[in-house]
Amino acid sequence: MKIRFYLEELIHIFKKSISDFIFLAVIYFLTLLIFSTLTQFYVYLSGLQNESFKVSFMKIFFEDEAPPEVINTIKVYAECLPAVDKVVYVSKEMAKVEFAERFPKYSGLLSIFQKSPFPQNIELRFNEKSLGNHLINDLTDFFSRFPFVSNVQHNYTSALQIYRLRKSIILVGFWIFVSFLILYIPLNLSFMRSIFAREKKLFDLVEYLGYEKRGLEITFVVASAIPLVLVSFIILAVFNQIAKMLHIPFYPVYLLLLFFLLLQLIFSVDVLEK
Repeated sequence: MKIRFYLEELIHIFKKSISDFIFLAVIYFLTLLIFSTLTQFYVYLSGLQNESFKVSFMKIFFEDEAPPEVINTIKVYAECLPAVDKVVYVSKEMAKVEFAERFPKYSGLLSIFQKSPFPQNIELRFNEKSLGNHLINDLTDFFSRFPFVSNVQHNYTSALQIYRLRKSIILVGFWIFVSFLILYIPLNLSFMRSIFAREKKLFDLVEYLGYEKRGLEITFVVASAIPLVLVSFIILAVFNQIAKMLHIPFYPVYLLLLFFLLLQLIFSVDVLEK
């Protein structure tokens, strides 16, 4: 009988405050949509950056008459840089084999050359410490000034652009989150207090009717969380499909939804205690 009473009270709360609950559901939906989109986009860019980073490298090309000691000096210097993971010397013949492996579609053209048409070079692979500053571009300019260096090139441009975009998303997300909390907390608490005010008399009389006040408080907390839970299922369904299409992890959205659910429970308890 008590369970039936609390269920009836749950329905009663919704009927009396249906407009407030609909408004809260809209706020929840827009909020979760914005932050879930930012989260998934950030995760997608993280994977994209890692893939781009794996296939990126810098090449220091040398003239044919470059002395071995000059090449070795630059190689040793590059190996000592904390941001460099790997340094490999590539001879002219190795450069020819490398071209055939990386561009098999054009490997047949190499048969017209008696000797390798490619210059000897040093290949550098950077780690993620090189991101977030101008190190790669600075080293490109630095190495190009050495004698017997004909050219310095790298294909880290995409990885650097993605990294900057990820940082921008973090910055934008942070400011949106702060602004959201400033507006969301008082707005949510205001609606929770408005809903609770309609039920306050019942809270005061419930013990005289033989029911536990704690049970009614739990009913109120459940009622206030239901719109968020329903909206969360919609968000989960949508972003689960997005995660499958983009082949990215889905757990950040779960964590985001759990955070907002916890926030909602804290709001409800705060209203009850006051």
